[in-house]
Amino acid sequence: MDGELYCEPEYTGPECLLCIGAARYMNARGECADCPPMIESLGAMAAIALSLQLLAAAAVGLYQSKLQWRVLQGARRLWWPS
Repeated sequence: MDGELYCEPEYTGPECLLCIGAARYMNARGECADCPPMIESLGAMAAIALSLQLLAAAAVGLYQSKLQWRVLQGARRLWWPS
């Protein structure tokens, strides 16, 4: 393997930046850690997707309410000119 002669026991690669073992990654502290269970990743992705859908629905709702307001203002001007 690359780096097995000079890397610490848990690390490999040309710069010792890869973790040895399946389902392992290097965390922010530079330590090898086990990957979280798949259900946690799916939960996070579902939460992000739901948030994006709610944001899009709010944007469409605001756009439609502004459009309705313009239509009502135009109708008011036709019926009650200033």
